[in-house]
Amino acid sequence: MIEFVDNSEHFSRRELQCKFTGECKMSKAFLIKLETLRSHYGRPIHLTSAYRSPEHPVEKAKSKDGKPRSTGYHALGKAVDIACWNADGARLLEIGIKMGLFGGYGFCFTGSSRFLHVDDRDRANGLMIWSY
Repeated sequence: MIEFVDNSEHFSRRELQCKFTGECKMSKAFLIKLETLRSHYGRPIHLTSAYRSPEHPVEKAKSKDGKPRSTGYHALGKAVDIACWNADGARLLEIGIKMGLFGGYGFCFTGSSRFLHVDDRDRANGLMIWSY
């Protein structure tokens, strides 16, 4: 059973809530890992996306083949996107991997949308890293 929370020491409900519905159901275990990342980074982390309700347009969108997608990690309260500039993204990625905090890392470090996605997927099949 997942225990949900809507804030933590360094992340407010406003920052964590769904920008479409205002709901906030973040996994407590995931937020503990996010707080650990922030602590070892030693600087504030700005989230661009955290919890996304299953009603959020991104979560309701169909896959490229037109089939319904499975619920994403954001809708499970187990993912965030972190705004990154300069070497921040690479440093956060390095800390997260070295500490074994997350199972998935997606990054977009070019253009105007620069972020690092981290999620709490199962690592049984190994670490997942991708670029957007």
